[in-house]
Amino acid sequence: MDKKDLIMSHITPELASGAIKAFLASQYEKKTETEQKQLVKAVESNDHEKVTELKETLAEAKDKYSV
Repeated sequence: MDKKDLIMSHITPELASGAIKAFLASQYEKKTETEQKQLVKAVESNDHEKVTELKETLAEAKDKYSV
């Protein structure tokens, strides 16, 4: 058994799935940081139109970065 086979035999589907989900979650946080900050400001200023717009944008991004 070579090194690659040894490594692959220790990577379970659950481990791979967890790693992918963690990666996607971090990508969501990284790619939507600006929108999340804007949402906080829109909520604080009671800008309902902007809140709705940003929530839609964030929901679309959440779908994009999920499995």
